[in-house]
Amino acid sequence: MPYYYVATKRDNQDKAIAEAVFKTLKTKFILDEQLASQEALDLGLFDYVKWYNNVRIPGSLDYQTPAEYKKNRAVHAAS
Repeated sequence: MPYYYVATKRDNQDKAIAEAVFKTLKTKFILDEQLASQEALDLGLFDYVKWYNNVRIPGSLDYQTPAEYKKNRAVHAAS
């Protein structure tokens, strides 16, 4: 018997987030780079994700890096 999958509203939100992440990776990282090997891709992707999570300063997070925002949120939640 075939398996039928019924998508929920949450699944659509998850899919939209994943698609946004892959679009960002393609436009900001992959298309701008000429990669010679799988190892170069792996290292470049690691560096990009590290920059994205720790250096980038988006306005939506009160102009803090994601790491700073998460740390400050945890401090405020504990107090």
